[in-house]
Amino acid sequence: MVNPRRHGYYCLFGLLYVLNVTRALSGNNNNNNGDPSRLLILGLGRVGLQCGLLASQTGVVDHVLGTVRSEVLEKPHPRDGIERTPFLEAKQHWDQVSHVLWTIPLVPEMDESLQQVLDLLQTENDHLQWIGMVSTTGVYGNHDGNWVTEDSALLCTSDSNASLYVQVEEMLGKVGGQIFRCAGIYDSTRSALHTVYKTRTRPSQ
Repeated sequence: MVNPRRHGYYCLFGLLYVLNVTRALSGNNNNNNGDPSRLLILGLGRVGLQCGLLASQTGVVDHVLGTVRSEVLEKPHPRDGIERTPFLEAKQHWDQVSHVLWTIPLVPEMDESLQQVLDLLQTENDHLQWIGMVSTTGVYGNHDGNWVTEDSALLCTSDSNASLYVQVEEMLGKVGGQIFRCAGIYDSTRSALHTVYKTRTRPSQ
């Protein structure tokens, strides 16, 4: 598997650069068999969708496929160049994808189907040119206000969701996966500033 930087931790905005590197190392945008490059996004939510749109619109891969819940497929979706498929059918596409990005939030009660895909990433990855995961800066835990860098100790507690990300990071790191530790991501109406604004403008009781 092509591995431009085995142990690197990147910010989300470096995703396109990494995909461009893997495309160049794999012979433009074709895999070793000469087939078109296909990015599978596991979890086409808010973050996964933006990554997919950027990857599709800039042409760093030839095709983008994202997993969604079955009920999402029943609703109309935009013609944005991204193919959507139920998560339970992700394994059916496994042999045809060249790049995989995990953006699914981790919770203690992990679904059996999620574990099956994690097993695939560990055991059936020879055909993959790149594996990425959107993790969280929550893995650093509480540093009492001190400056935190990529090399800072991981102080999240063992009973926190962040500890699950640490486990999966280590798991994917062993197969050359690249980790994107991201801070909280908000849309245009849910930032901390919007919360303060709504609180201050709320009518007094």
